[in-house]
Amino acid sequence: MKSIKLPNHTNIDLRGIEKSWSIKRLAEYMQKNMSLEQGLILAGGDITVWGRGSQKLDPWVIGIQNPWNANAKLGAIAMSEGSLSTYSPFEDKMSTPGSDIVQCTVAGQDMVECQVWARILCTLGVEEGLALLAKRTSDCEAVVHSTNQEMHYFGREASLNRRWLDMHIDHYYFQDVVSWGIYD
Repeated sequence: MKSIKLPNHTNIDLRGIEKSWSIKRLAEYMQKNMSLEQGLILAGGDITVWGRGSQKLDPWVIGIQNPWNANAKLGAIAMSEGSLSTYSPFEDKMSTPGSDIVQCTVAGQDMVECQVWARILCTLGVEEGLALLAKRTSDCEAVVHSTNQEMHYFGREASLNRRWLDMHIDHYYFQDVVSWGIYD
């Protein structure tokens, strides 16, 4: 645990963290206390999965909803272990959408980290948000849907078409290249 001191007259919005923290703790409890070897917990846009990698089973395949058409999928992600969080500022009644991001899905190992990054990206926007993600994480990958209906991918090049499935990506930001950049 780390602590910080906020400057006077500053606030921090922790909405959503309680849900992702609860999912993380529930998954830990189910694995340790109930001895569940595999599982999937879904709570809104937050999902955590475990047990498919060590059991040599096919990964969980999770569809990613189209933010412009609730009945359509934009693609899917295959996960054996880990978590993902999808966030849209337009679905959050307390949020005031102001960035160029309509929806963001972040996948990684830690549920809370994924949820926090999804919200940060939606707040900062594509350019500033993905630049910060590139500086601060080595585990997370993200698919971002912008207001101009373009899809941006941030992550490892090897994950495309192996982990992230059936997606039409407009802009690529690969974290496993020497110099971070945009590949259209």
